[in-house]
Amino acid sequence: MKLPSHANLITYSLFILSGLIFAWTVYTNLTVDVIDDKSWHLVLPAGEIRAGQTIYVKSEYRKLRQVEGNAERYIECRTKDGVQVAYLVSKAVANRAKGSGGTGLPIPIPDNIPDLPARCNIRVVVKYHVMPLRDVIEVKSSKDFTLLRADASGGS
Repeated sequence: MKLPSHANLITYSLFILSGLIFAWTVYTNLTVDVIDDKSWHLVLPAGEIRAGQTIYVKSEYRKLRQVEGNAERYIECRTKDGVQVAYLVSKAVANRAKGSGGTGLPIPIPDNIPDLPARCNIRVVVKYHVMPLRDVIEVKSSKDFTLLRADASGGS
């Protein structure tokens, strides 16, 4: 029996390597949805929202897979110059069960946001670990609202 030549071994190795690269490319580009984006809504509480208070935002969703992740919650406000600034307000484990549901998200509004009153929204970013070496990030923002000063006047 004749052993493969050095050139043949290199050719076989390159062919196998190209197959692995192709498989990895397909694997990393697969679309994986954890939350049905059309059914995910963030519902703000009724009434005025003021700096320094804690609000409860209702998150309604339909989770398609049973996976866990980490959630970060932000309040994003526009400055008087029109720059959007995001303030991280809380972190939590995202471990709700698969299916339709809802949960209340406690959002502590910082009292040091400048340029109030300002147009703001609540943004939730969830990073789910769905497969080995593969994470999916889901993002949802609430409707805009006017964030008022902590004092009763809410003026400039």
